[in-house]
Amino acid sequence: MRHTDIIVPSLWFITETKARIDHPEDLVFDQGSAGAQRALKAMQHAAAEPQTVTVKWDGSPAIVFGRDANGFTLTDNTGFRSKKPQGMPRSAADLDSMLFMRKPDDPGRQEYSRSIAGLYDVLQKSLPATFQGYLQGDVLWTKKPPVVDGHYVFKPNKITYRIPVDSTLGEQIARSRAGIVVHSRFLSRDDEEPRAIGHVASSGMLPVAGLVVMGPEIQDLQSINLPKATVSALRDFVNSTAADIDRFLDPSELSSRQLTNVPDLLKKYVNTRAYTGTQGLHDAATGFIDWAQSSGSGLTDRKRQNLMTWIDQNPRGYGAVWMTAEKLSQLKDLLRSSVDQQVGQSIRADLRDLPGHEGYVADTPSGKIKLVNRPHFMKKEPQS
Repeated sequence: MRHTDIIVPSLWFITETKARIDHPEDLVFDQGSAGAQRALKAMQHAAAEPQTVTVKWDGSPAIVFGRDANGFTLTDNTGFRSKKPQGMPRSAADLDSMLFMRKPDDPGRQEYSRSIAGLYDVLQKSLPATFQGYLQGDVLWTKKPPVVDGHYVFKPNKITYRIPVDSTLGEQIARSRAGIVVHSRFLSRDDEEPRAIGHVASSGMLPVAGLVVMGPEIQDLQSINLPKATVSALRDFVNSTAADIDRFLDPSELSSRQLTNVPDLLKKYVNTRAYTGTQGLHDAATGFIDWAQSSGSGLTDRKRQNLMTWIDQNPRGYGAVWMTAEKLSQLKDLLRSSVDQQVGQSIRADLRDLPGHEGYVADTPSGKIKLVNRPHFMKKEPQS
């Protein structure tokens, strides 16, 4: 997410390719005991190979820019996926018009559309004439951030970032008018998902005065602590309860009972807890039943009865699923906290006055996982 005027920290790099990257604890819902083992292996690999962990910047809005047969374009995700030519603006004026006309009555809309359109010419200069394809990223700032207590402070979305003025990155920001983060690349508009760039240097972008382009790599991450005893205990628990877990989540059994969406319901409930800021899953087994029996679950009376019957018939499997999810979540938090303690020394990030980045992504042989404090980041603010 940032780094062009600056080729300095080989430390911020994000490897998001798929639109959805799994939370480790969700893998037990989707894949049973095999998913739990996969999540555990992914976290072990992340701890053993810190270079595979990348920061997840909280920029906004998401942008797509690049060159094709029609020349340069800068747009957003909605425009990029649109079938209409207007979705791919070919000038700053066209981009300004596209963004403004979507919500012309919104307060501040004109200022917003002009600020994003102001990136058009500078991003066009950042791509060589021979560049083909499209880069995807997020906007971090469109004018030099203010200085507060010796730090450049900016808040593109939910997370507030603070960069020391006297740091290498701070010196780059001092000469900037805009900052973005770049994390992935589309070869064409036909690609369903972008490919991770891994490191900003591989994006192909050229340095441009006034533009800071960040990537996702974390250079100052030396090691990640993951207690061996905790890992071993979790592995033993999953092994000892695998048969019960897999029976409760068996797709054919669930289908015969018209409960094929049980994994999605379990994840939906976890997100429901997160929206209220509820930490941990220690009481989720009981909480899920209460939620499923409420109108908020959206279940029909028949499906609700089928679900309660299935839980009653599989108490060991049901309990083991939630216990495994809880243990995976706790291990994820240990991993994330270890990274936060190191990364926070270079770039401070906080949400609601609590330190920590939005999260991190680990790209492992067992697949990509994200290390996010869901209740903290997903908590919905009360409506004023």
